[in-house]
Amino acid sequence: MISVSSILFPAFVAAQSQQPRPRSNQKPLIGYIKNEDLVDMCGCAYEHVTSNRGYTFSSDGEVKEAWMNIDGQDVKLKRTHFSGSKGRDRIGSRYFETFVADGIKVRIVRTVNRLCIPYSPDCETTGYDVRITVTKGGRTETVHAGGLCGCV
Repeated sequence: MISVSSILFPAFVAAQSQQPRPRSNQKPLIGYIKNEDLVDMCGCAYEHVTSNRGYTFSSDGEVKEAWMNIDGQDVKLKRTHFSGSKGRDRIGSRYFETFVADGIKVRIVRTVNRLCIPYSPDCETTGYDVRITVTKGGRTETVHAGGLCGCV
């Protein structure tokens, strides 16, 4: 006769071996920009909120250069790729960007979540939900953020 434990034990061992490994005690790869002078008021600025607040990403008005705090250091990034929705922005329009620095790759996916009233002189920004993925060496980290592009 076959015992229940001989049937269930292999499944238990397989499930145990598929458990995720605990994360190491490394500090986060993505931090908040330390030098607030790097945050341009006419460009894009994104923030992921933890127990602290601060800007995670900031770019110039032309979005050709950007700044992030990666592995504890403020790092200047250059945009190497841009694609996305064509024509006028709409809620849900998506944009894909890649930025690089020495040994670092940043991938940004931003989705429009707020538009200005057409021709409103009081509003010069577009709101986004943003996913930022940073790869440095063998480490990769992704955060979800919110932010604006335009002039505040």
